[in-house]
Amino acid sequence: MAVKTLDDVTLSFHTLGEVDLEARASAASAAGFRSIGLSIRRTRAWLQDHPLAQLTDILGRHDLVVGELEALRPLGAEPDEHEDFALGLALDLGTPLIQVIGPADGSVGERAARLARLAERAANQGVRLALEFLPWTNVPTVTAAAEIVSAAGWANAGVCVDVWHLYRSGGSVDDLGPLWPYVASIQLDDGPLVPDIADDLHLDCLHHRLLPGEGAFDLVSILADAGSHAPTYALSIEVISDRLAQLPTAEAAQLAASTTSRTLAAVEESYRV
Repeated sequence: MAVKTLDDVTLSFHTLGEVDLEARASAASAAGFRSIGLSIRRTRAWLQDHPLAQLTDILGRHDLVVGELEALRPLGAEPDEHEDFALGLALDLGTPLIQVIGPADGSVGERAARLARLAERAANQGVRLALEFLPWTNVPTVTAAAEIVSAAGWANAGVCVDVWHLYRSGGSVDDLGPLWPYVASIQLDDGPLVPDIADDLHLDCLHHRLLPGEGAFDLVSILADAGSHAPTYALSIEVISDRLAQLPTAEAAQLAASTTSRTLAAVEESYRV
């Protein structure tokens, strides 16, 4: 079974929000992260005014890699206009994972064909795709995402399980049992079992997530099962929170690191029981 440490965790883009790249890298590195996530769209805009060498210099000075890029929307009737850029950036930075989301058009077969087309391109440069389900979209559950991934039929295309979305879509760790072969990544966050804004999950998602260990989600069981049944999964922490956003960037990154480390220690301890 695979036991992860903070060295294996990517600090996702949205955990720190709209933060200058230098400040983001500095805070992540100081907190002990070795990997950060970047927004495809925001990075593309940043690179209009800065050379790629400046980005790689920032990463190098802070001993960081880019563990994930998010997010492409390849399941619609038209390809995502950022697809070529994202694949090129992943190649330039050695990024192993690109996250993809809906909305999706057409039948499951049509959606799967679109995912397969992108997966084939990504496979040529050793990049995995992780399809994230979002409860307020037409790919609302882990089962719906796994159905598309299964039909796509590419080994480098899997499902992203954001724990917040798992619980808010009515799921739990039990739902993951038969689906672990399709899981490519997990995004770590926490929350109460009853959402703060039950009638607007999108709004709740963008404001009220909790740090690992602060809520009622069964993070230890999910990560322990992932280590046993999907040992190559990628792990990131994504806590989108008004409370976190109000803190200094370095403090927010440190809280993300310390709560994640405690959760991973609890996972390791669970293996000994």
